[in-house]
Amino acid sequence: MRYEEYILSKEWYIKRQVIIIEHGGKCKLCGRENELQVHHRNYERLGHERKEDVMVLCVRCHNDLHYALRRFPPSERAVRQYEIVTKDEYQLERALKEGEL
Repeated sequence: MRYEEYILSKEWYIKRQVIIIEHGGKCKLCGRENELQVHHRNYERLGHERKEDVMVLCVRCHNDLHYALRRFPPSERAVRQYEIVTKDEYQLERALKEGEL
């Protein structure tokens, strides 16, 4: 099954609810208890996810994570892919690296 089909399936809807409960019903990063989503850390077992394959994030942290993944070069992604970085933090870090500050 393709990713898009799976994410829209009833199977994923139920599994997503179970994952949120198993992970304590809170965002792993900020602790919010609403607007929760499940982020796939990898797709190796898509459809047969293990607890370590996913993480529960609120919509804000999930968006921040994807922003960070798009902004970091591939070599940095391997090290930092699960750190949440705001746009301001990213710009400050980049300026420091490039010697602008």
